[in-house]
Amino acid sequence: MITSIELHNWKTHKDTKLSFSRGTNVLVGMMGAGKSSIMDAISYGLFGTFPGVHHKRVSVDDLITSRPTQQESGSVRISFTLDGRSYTVQRDISMKEGTKATLERDGEYLQSQPQRVTEEISRILKVDYDLFSRAIYSEQNRLDYFLELSSANRKGQIDELLGLDKFATAQENVTSLINRIKDTISEHEKIIASFDSSKLNSELKGLEEEISLLKEKRQALEKEHLKIGEEARQAEASLKAAKELITKKTRLSKELAEVKSKIELLTSEIGKFEKLKLPAKSEVDKEISEINRQLADIKAKDQQLRDKERKEGKEVSEIEANIKLAKQRIAERDKLQGEFKDRNIEIEQGKLNSATEALHNLEKQLATYQSQKEETRKSIAELEKHLSKCPICERELNEEMRAKLTEAKKNALTAADSGIKSTESEIKTQKSETEKITKSIDLLRLANAKLKEYVGLDTQLREAEQKAIAAKDSYEKTKSEAELLKKSYESSNSELNELSTNKDKVERLENYRKQILELNAEASKKSAEHQSVNVDEAAVEAMQKGFVEISSRSTKVSSEVEAHKRYISDKQKLIDEKNDQVRQINRILGEITQKKSTVDNLAKFKNALEETQRQMRTKLVGSINGVMQNIWPELYPYDDYTGIMLDARSNDYLLMVRTASGKPERWEEVQGIASGGERSIACLAMRVAFALVLVPNLRWIILDEPTHNIDAQGMGRFIKVFNETLPKIIDQIFIITHDEQLRHASSSKTYLLTRNKGENGATVVQEQ
Repeated sequence: MITSIELHNWKTHKDTKLSFSRGTNVLVGMMGAGKSSIMDAISYGLFGTFPGVHHKRVSVDDLITSRPTQQESGSVRISFTLDGRSYTVQRDISMKEGTKATLERDGEYLQSQPQRVTEEISRILKVDYDLFSRAIYSEQNRLDYFLELSSANRKGQIDELLGLDKFATAQENVTSLINRIKDTISEHEKIIASFDSSKLNSELKGLEEEISLLKEKRQALEKEHLKIGEEARQAEASLKAAKELITKKTRLSKELAEVKSKIELLTSEIGKFEKLKLPAKSEVDKEISEINRQLADIKAKDQQLRDKERKEGKEVSEIEANIKLAKQRIAERDKLQGEFKDRNIEIEQGKLNSATEALHNLEKQLATYQSQKEETRKSIAELEKHLSKCPICERELNEEMRAKLTEAKKNALTAADSGIKSTESEIKTQKSETEKITKSIDLLRLANAKLKEYVGLDTQLREAEQKAIAAKDSYEKTKSEAELLKKSYESSNSELNELSTNKDKVERLENYRKQILELNAEASKKSAEHQSVNVDEAAVEAMQKGFVEISSRSTKVSSEVEAHKRYISDKQKLIDEKNDQVRQINRILGEITQKKSTVDNLAKFKNALEETQRQMRTKLVGSINGVMQNIWPELYPYDDYTGIMLDARSNDYLLMVRTASGKPERWEEVQGIASGGERSIACLAMRVAFALVLVPNLRWIILDEPTHNIDAQGMGRFIKVFNETLPKIIDQIFIITHDEQLRHASSSKTYLLTRNKGENGATVVQEQ
């Protein structure tokens, strides 16, 4: 039994809490008041969905309150009891964090993940969402909905309600699978028919015999190739040795000729040097040593002169720079004296004092004007307050005097403004003049300080010019001495170069004579070695010819071996292809046999499905009719319809009642003879039977707007059924209605739901 439900930011419910008990619980309210959303919340709390979400008519985010303002999260909390134990499930929904869920049993934690919570509740209640939505929860205005459907639609929807539609779906799937397998078998049989097995086997046998002959011939050729190869290797080795001797003899002849050529060249060079009658090497070395000593002395003296020349040149440059600087400073001094000769700092300071005093007087005058302006402005403000006395002298004032005083004060205010403007302009001019005099005094002071730095410049210039004359004379003298020393160095250096050339010639002559001795010895050695090499070139040529013939035969046999290998490989590929075809045929034949067996088994399975569906339908409809027949006298205690049943036919389900009019009694379709109220009672009996047969452990039923087509005469009977009869059969009933009369149908709790839709208000719940 569901004991309570709490809603927070769920659709139109901001904070709603309802408690329920055994019997009929009624929720009454106008359209849009939030009645159906409570039943949706029961389904969502238990199973995480309800028909609107399940069929994707609304999204989970749409469940969170959005009017008058969008909320970020919401929650549903349901408490129920079963088999003496208490359970509480809470589901939270959030725009940012998605959904969360918790399940408790007797106050202790049980599950905390949405899917696990749903699975645990299904296990506890022994019902899943599909069965709950089919057997317990009737959506709005759907109590007798199936009576108005066509035969095919009614058959499909009641099969779905009873859970029999899955058998029909399974049969359709099996039929589709059988047809696909048969199509595959037909395609395989066409493939098998396209092969000629006997021809294929004959071709395989011929190819295998041909390969055997080719392999024997290839083996013979390979033996011949090995024999020829050994002969070729021996001939090649002999030919290589003979060629190496010829190469050696040729190399020795060339090297001997090169040595003799070098000896002739060196002999010619020695003759040229002997004609020059060169001095002895010791004499040349002695003269070179003396010249080097002289050059060292010259270099030392030259370095001294160069150092002196650089020092004197630097001194001349510094003196000339000082002269130039003195002349520049004298020119600056003369220019500065010319600019400030008629200006006196005491006179300028007097001007500055006068200008400063005048500026101070103008600023005082401006302050006076501003003070007068402020006082006048205040007086005008006081006069405009319509006081009875003068604000200054406190004499009595009439309107004429007030006007005259005000006019005078305004004129004074205008005069003050004019004085302020004029004085500000004079102050600006006087400030400019003061700044100009100040700048002039600063420049004059700077010039006087600068002129003090120029004292003694004329004396410094004369002294520098005298030093410059003496320094230049000494510098020119040093340069002349350095030039003479340079010429002496060049003469000695030229003599040294000539001696060095003679020394080089003497050394080369001695080296040539030594090389001739070494080359003569080398020529004797190579001549003896050349004579020791004995080789017959005609025999080598014959060996070369024989080797070429053997190589040619080896290449020919090798080509034949490779050709046989290719033939064998090509034939083997054909055999492999034929064998693949044979294997493919055998595989397809096996698949055909297997698939035919599968088709037979599927046909048996389809027949079993049909029989199971028939038996299940018979059993379920029988159980439903048994329940309806038992509860019918309680729901309809009248004599005109003495029985009720659901007639399951091949293409339809008909709800029938047994009529007592006429003899014998007969079964007639409810749709054709019953009034609106009678039809609703009959449909209610069927819904109760569905709930008791399909979910016998819960004994719950939820009806949303069950009386939409009941007339006034049938309403009283309907109320009595819910108020007195059904609570004896069903443990807990929920009715959602807009009809105020159904308040009387309650045997348990009654709630009135209201809502200000014009202001997008939240649902308000009142227990009746």
